[in-house]
Amino acid sequence: IPQYLSTHAVYLYANITDEFNNKLLRPVGEDPFSLKLIETVPATIKVNGKTYFNEFKREHKSNGGVILTIGEALKIELFPNKTPDHKVSFNLQEKELDLWIKEAEFVIDIAETHSLEIGGCQLNLQSQNTQQFLEWVKERLEHAKKIQRILIGLNVNKQLKLKEFTQTEENTIGILYKAICENQEVSIKEELPPVFTVNISNLCIALSCSKTPSGKYRIFSYKDVNEAIYYTDSNTTTPLRTSIYSWFQEEGFLSVCNIDFDDIVPSYQKVIEYNPNISQRANNDMLMMLLAYDKQHDIRLLKAAENLCQWIITIQDENDKNIHILNLMQIRRRERQLTADERENVMDLVDSVDNMGKVACYILLNNKEQVNHYINKMSKSDVQFLKSLPIYNLYECKDVNG
Repeated sequence: IPQYLSTHAVYLYANITDEFNNKLLRPVGEDPFSLKLIETVPATIKVNGKTYFNEFKREHKSNGGVILTIGEALKIELFPNKTPDHKVSFNLQEKELDLWIKEAEFVIDIAETHSLEIGGCQLNLQSQNTQQFLEWVKERLEHAKKIQRILIGLNVNKQLKLKEFTQTEENTIGILYKAICENQEVSIKEELPPVFTVNISNLCIALSCSKTPSGKYRIFSYKDVNEAIYYTDSNTTTPLRTSIYSWFQEEGFLSVCNIDFDDIVPSYQKVIEYNPNISQRANNDMLMMLLAYDKQHDIRLLKAAENLCQWIITIQDENDKNIHILNLMQIRRRERQLTADERENVMDLVDSVDNMGKVACYILLNNKEQVNHYINKMSKSDVQFLKSLPIYNLYECKDVNG
């Protein structure tokens, strides 16, 4: 059918309903149309015994020819009348790093072996004047794999978008390869803070460093920071120990691409012996995660916030758990509607929390009238503070309030 439709002009009709509710077919235009149909065909694509893809696209041309597209880099045009001739073209475009590496290896294998297997059918592909192109691909592939090694070493969990890198980005890549992949000291002109970020294309990567006696730097992932992390706020008179994740804040949770979400809870657990009140700071950082989640909807961030909140609850005295239980409920409210038991638990907390806590309860219960009632009892500064909290995002969300 696709072959017939691609080689024959067709008339198109639209299904319409008239004013008497009758179903009618009405011609679309006065002239016939030529259709371009592209099928996705399941098939194992191999070169030299290695499987690269599990499907290809097949386009039937109006002249009876067929174009096979494999991945994004390879097109094979088969001419009509069963001629043995065919046209092979490669087109390696800038795209995500891992996909580009896969397609570059695919292209190199084809160019070197002159063969391709599609669904068990072996094709012999002869290409001309490919030597210069092949050398260019191999050179780019070597550079791309260096970048890939850096990103793997730094636990980057987002795909790098390839582009023409700036000189600053190329310098950063060179420094990171030497520091991360070759474990060497590196010379950097400016003074580096213990924790910092670098940008390569669409990636923002969090790093840490230590200065050596030679004046050079050793660079690591942010998790391996050598110095203890401290914080101060309105409730502290002296700096207190905290987790490296306190450094992130909302912006860091939004932008950094090498966050190890499984490391978040353990990082606070390690600090508790130095700061028994770490739960206060951990709770603040958990709220930063929720603010970031509401902008980006990264489910990994929401799960990390839930795990951190559950851990905070386990280290609280019974009388101090209420606010943290409400926080756990607002996390679950982002995942789904609260269960009947969870709503009962929230209702049981209403009388044991202050006005801001009551507002949180009624936001979770979708009781807009009570939310407004208790907001009107709060000072302007408290209302302003409330609006900065992630619980208020649930109040403003139409999906929550219907």
